[in-house]
Amino acid sequence: YKKDIQDRLNSYDVGIMASEAEDFGRVTVEYMAKGMLVIGANCGATPELIQEGKSGLLFEKNKSKSLARILHNIISDPQKFRKIGFLAQQRAYSQFTSIQNSKNIYQLYIAKATKKR
Repeated sequence: YKKDIQDRLNSYDVGIMASEAEDFGRVTVEYMAKGMLVIGANCGATPELIQEGKSGLLFEKNKSKSLARILHNIISDPQKFRKIGFLAQQRAYSQFTSIQNSKNIYQLYIAKATKKR
């Protein structure tokens, strides 16, 4: 456990979310909010958070060669991938803040409550 993880993230360029069962992926969003290039497994909620090639990159779950290929591409041409981190940050702040999540949940409750039976 590290108390200063947010400060540490400021010095990272890439974050990997390799979990096989993320329901929402708060860590994924934290990486995005820091402007990091996020690489996530294409399972759970991760593909809903990461727009492939726009706000992150997805690799095939349980396929180390898929992840290795992405990492090789990033190392070979890091400038190409910096923009994705910037776009990920914009997506995080426009779609996944606590205020936005609260609004989305509220709208869901309103829609369910007013739905004709």
